[in-house]
Amino acid sequence: MFLFVRVAAKGERMGHITFGLLCIALGLWGMYDVYYYVLDFLKGAGPVFLMACGVLATLAGCVAPKNEEDSHE
Repeated sequence: MFLFVRVAAKGERMGHITFGLLCIALGLWGMYDVYYYVLDFLKGAGPVFLMACGVLATLAGCVAPKNEEDSHE
């Protein structure tokens, strides 16, 4: 995991923006071209996403919040 974030130079930013827009355009075209596969993926990913949210909510309810007054001592 990166511990720092490097700021892109002006020339790099334009390349990143161009690459990002190209990826968005190809993604939209792909969704239009094979939308049945996209719908199948969303149907399969929905229950998995709901289970992951349920596990996260359960863990958030089980773990006590950290008391900041105790951490300063």
